[in-house]
Amino acid sequence: MQEDRWQTVNMAGTPGFAAAVIQEYAGIAAALGACRGDGCHVPTSAASAVQACYPVMTSKNVYSGSWSFLPDPKTKEITSMHGWAVDFLLDGPPASSKPRGFDPVTVRLVDGQGRVPGVPDQVANISRPDIMHHGGLPIPNADHGFQFELPTSLLAAPMVHVGMVMVDSSGAHHQFPTGATTWQCLCSGKECPCSTDV
Repeated sequence: MQEDRWQTVNMAGTPGFAAAVIQEYAGIAAALGACRGDGCHVPTSAASAVQACYPVMTSKNVYSGSWSFLPDPKTKEITSMHGWAVDFLLDGPPASSKPRGFDPVTVRLVDGQGRVPGVPDQVANISRPDIMHHGGLPIPNADHGFQFELPTSLLAAPMVHVGMVMVDSSGAHHQFPTGATTWQCLCSGKECPCSTDV
């Protein structure tokens, strides 16, 4: 580039050109991408020039996950439930060097009345390699699974709405997937259609 300052010859595709551009300009580009206010007038080249790219998260994907009942293969009676949950508001730059959604979230079992008595919240950190490419989401690791044994109070009810929420560090609840009202119902320990909305 020194010899052809005005780029009268297009160098795109020239072997080694991309690497030379990265070598020469990546540090200053990274500094300009992170500076604020007056600091952008005279940026200092960043020591670590190669920056990781993080995809933009749409609001509908911020709280991602799913869950389902686990029936006994013989009796079809439900005894537990399992699923996975990722909060893409956790972690991520500039506050953290971890990618968005890296840390596990806390999940809570709820029924139509709120929190299910006697069932403690759980950290969703069971390995679930099957979620790694779910719906094209940039899930950073597999440790986002959970499993709950269902209490007798739910299994014995003639009909009960069952759901899951994420609980963030402030105690706020978030349904997942974002905005969904994903109730499922049990009728005397068996999965059944929900006759009314909660």
